[in-house]
Amino acid sequence: MMGFVENVDQTSPTYYNDSSATGFVNQIKRLIGGESPNFQASRAFSADSPRKRIPRKHCRQQQLVDYVLPSRQRADYLLAVYRRLVSTLYPFLDFDEIETLYQRLWTGEDLGPDSVTFICLINVVFSLASNLDTSVAPQDRIVNAEVFYDRVQEVLPSNLVHEPSMLQVQCFLLLGLYLQSSSNPEQCWIFVGYAIRIAQSLKLDIPSTSANEPLCRREAMRRVWHCCVLMDETLSMTFGRPPMIPSRATRSVPLPLPHSDATSCLCATQALSRTDATDYHFFIETLKLYSLMNQTLQILYDSDTDEDLSNDPTFAYFGISGANAVGNLLEMDHKLSTWYQNLPPHLRHDEMAGKHPIHHRQANIVAIRYSHVRILLFRPILARYCSKDLIISTNSASTEDHLPGKIALQFSVACVNAALRTIGHFDMLMAGQKVEELDDQLPAWWYTIFYVYTAATVLVAARLNHSLLAEVTEQAVHQSLTKAMNILSRLDVFSPHARRCSAAIALLLDQVMHQSNHQETAHGNQRAERISSPSAASWAHEAQSSFESPSAFVAMGVHTNDWAPSGREPELSRRAPPTVENIVRHFNTSGIHVNDFWDMSWLKVTSMPSQLY
Repeated sequence: MMGFVENVDQTSPTYYNDSSATGFVNQIKRLIGGESPNFQASRAFSADSPRKRIPRKHCRQQQLVDYVLPSRQRADYLLAVYRRLVSTLYPFLDFDEIETLYQRLWTGEDLGPDSVTFICLINVVFSLASNLDTSVAPQDRIVNAEVFYDRVQEVLPSNLVHEPSMLQVQCFLLLGLYLQSSSNPEQCWIFVGYAIRIAQSLKLDIPSTSANEPLCRREAMRRVWHCCVLMDETLSMTFGRPPMIPSRATRSVPLPLPHSDATSCLCATQALSRTDATDYHFFIETLKLYSLMNQTLQILYDSDTDEDLSNDPTFAYFGISGANAVGNLLEMDHKLSTWYQNLPPHLRHDEMAGKHPIHHRQANIVAIRYSHVRILLFRPILARYCSKDLIISTNSASTEDHLPGKIALQFSVACVNAALRTIGHFDMLMAGQKVEELDDQLPAWWYTIFYVYTAATVLVAARLNHSLLAEVTEQAVHQSLTKAMNILSRLDVFSPHARRCSAAIALLLDQVMHQSNHQETAHGNQRAERISSPSAASWAHEAQSSFESPSAFVAMGVHTNDWAPSGREPELSRRAPPTVENIVRHFNTSGIHVNDFWDMSWLKVTSMPSQLY
């Protein structure tokens, strides 16, 4: 899910770089150095484990296609859920066209040359809506969603794209969006790639293609192209791969209009009040934010070098770009701040009173995404700062006396503060709410897992550096990590991905404790204090005991799609202490490769915990 799962051979070339979640976690492991017994035990289980594959069902495209639909009442309900919770964030579809085809579907009228595509598309719509359906128990949502996705696989022909169309682009974009919640991220990447190539074959990336079309058609074409851009940049971030669309092409096509009726827009100066009209401000502002994010990834994550520059503090802290990276960081930070300050009032998180529920949710998500992009901006510096702190000899002069070290510290503090804000947002919004009632306030549950996990790994890294802890306070980090674990524990009802992420964090914390003990043995108490405060050794026990029972803590299985338990996962004995050892011992850990799920390259930043988002 979201790039969490990837068994990558650490000795071979890979597309997953340091901006990915996996890459970041691997960096943390390297800077921690060595492996705890628990990690070694986990790796022993993972050797040569087969990768779980989702079977694909193919059938030849036929002129007349048999298909199955839910009841009309159920279908109408799911379509309404999609429009409320998905389309308001991802305007992939032109509902004037979709509604026409949808009505024909029930009357048996001819759907035209794209009949197979539309049947696939409407089933993906039902799948996405089922994942967010508050009328169904959380644990049953994925099952219901998979029913519709299986129907897509039965109908989806191998030669679907023999005659490219915009409806095909929309269908593949929806498939990519749905598969972000699944254990098949590679297929997500492929389907979005299909969408982009079909869009390019239709010349949607060329401004003149849509320039002379009627207003509604022109805006639909521009939205579809920019949806391709959005998904491309999202997956580039989460998977740590280069985007398919060159930055030049992302800017060549004008952004869609903020209002479908082409009226003049005054939303920059006054709150939006026309809740009955479709507005695309959230989509447009997301495109601007992700464009800045993509610039960040290109500037800061493509600075790897095999040359040893660690003797120069500037290069050690800021990479091969050296002092230039400082200017780039300050420039990007200014652009992000300016973007946030210029948001329309109905998307600002500090002006929540009197908002329509849709705008309320959009404002929440904007604030969360803003904090997430700031994490990505400063995470490479945090990674280098922590690793630099570990390799400095205790007999050498502290680099904190030098300006590069002081600047790196403040950038690292900014990264940790963004992580604290991210977890704080979720904790505040989820307080006193039933988890199944949060869909109208938060991102989709799979994105919530991703954002919380990414922020939590930053806080784990912060525990490696005493100067950093002194700035943000150990108590704040401790409390926020506990909140993150509680949030993931609550989200376990939706998917085992949440428990896997929780267990990954627990295993990382265990490794931090193991490293602290190792440093104490090797260098004495003075050196150990540089890595962990005196109370650090008790942190894991305190965090674990904050859960109601060992079985509740166990809800945090190991985070990786390759960790596929066979049959029902055994519950921990209620007499057994909720320790990391107890978790590892009672879970089927076949398929876990610690280096893989730590491929979260947030230290070098490529995105969401994947290797996107």
